[in-house]
Amino acid sequence: MLGGRLVGPTTMRIRIGRNTKFWLDQWVPGFPCLATVSNFIIPQDEINKTVSDFTTDSGDWDWQGFAHNLPKECLVNIEGIQAPQRDAGEDSWFWNLTHNVEFTVKSAYSSYYVNYVSANNVNWKTIWRCDTVEKIRFFLWQLGHESIMTENQRKKRGFTNCDRCKRCGRNVEDASHAIRDCCWVMPIWKILVHEKNQVENYKEAEVINKLVNQHATTSENRCVTWQNPDEGWYKINTDGSMWNNSEGSSCGGVIRGSHGSWVTGFSKRLGRGDAFQAEVWGCLTGLRLAWDLKLPKVILELDSSMVFQFIQGNLDKNHKLYALAIEIKDLLSRDWLVNVNLINRKGNRLADAMAKYAKNLEVGLYRFDAPPGFCMTWYREDLVRVVG
Repeated sequence: MLGGRLVGPTTMRIRIGRNTKFWLDQWVPGFPCLATVSNFIIPQDEINKTVSDFTTDSGDWDWQGFAHNLPKECLVNIEGIQAPQRDAGEDSWFWNLTHNVEFTVKSAYSSYYVNYVSANNVNWKTIWRCDTVEKIRFFLWQLGHESIMTENQRKKRGFTNCDRCKRCGRNVEDASHAIRDCCWVMPIWKILVHEKNQVENYKEAEVINKLVNQHATTSENRCVTWQNPDEGWYKINTDGSMWNNSEGSSCGGVIRGSHGSWVTGFSKRLGRGDAFQAEVWGCLTGLRLAWDLKLPKVILELDSSMVFQFIQGNLDKNHKLYALAIEIKDLLSRDWLVNVNLINRKGNRLADAMAKYAKNLEVGLYRFDAPPGFCMTWYREDLVRVVG
């Protein structure tokens, strides 16, 4: 705590926005007070304005009031925050490493451990549960810690003056080079790994993870497809996405009619956040669009059981996504028919493609009134099943 303010994995949770200063308080995840990252000097009559001062009468962000003054990545993160809402309660600090915003020693330690020890994102549980003999598991564990006796390690320990690979003589021999990237080793991987799973130069490759994930989800995805709604109904499929090697997130979705016809689709870049938050934003955005289109009977379909329980269950005022949940509850209670269903991931691939595409977009909501080319494969597959 510095000067009476919490720092680190804490953020101000915006609700009504009247007691949080837009430029002087830390309320945007990943950024200090916005005055320190502003592109221009903040005028004296602006510096003490609150977050609620930068919203429109309709309850959205007043982008014209601040967008020109902040860097792009900051705007992206604001896009992922619900604008202040009336009667939402007072703003408050929350612990952003747990879904229920309660501090736990485990979450604090896990954050420290991930940042300090597991910077290379090694999946330790997969290693120790690997179906093989103990000495191979131990070798993989050493490999993950970069502690096998390569020339690089020998030099660090004073056993040699040269850390170059003795096989190719071209590069420093660290663990990745010795096991995967050396030109004498690479041909073996080309034989063992199917061409479609190979990554150019094997740099930052996740071949093993891809193979494990494909195998693990085979039974889960079996005989599960998208089903068209009954006559007169519309189906909203939504999804969220986290980006590899980044804290960025996005959401997307599609609305289709009873014969599988495309009504509209959307992609939205959200900035910093987690997969849970991205999924909730996807549900909210899909419901908003359906209501604006005046669709009388809709089915909201998502593939996250946690989000399903969150939007169907009782509201927790301490939850960091409470403001989003309030709006979702409000939409569900309006004068229309809405059902909420769970779907398997394989049946939700079209929404998944829409969510992932948002990584390439600027700040804002992007609508697609016709199926875009990047998701045409999944759309046609679903359409063929309906027609067939």
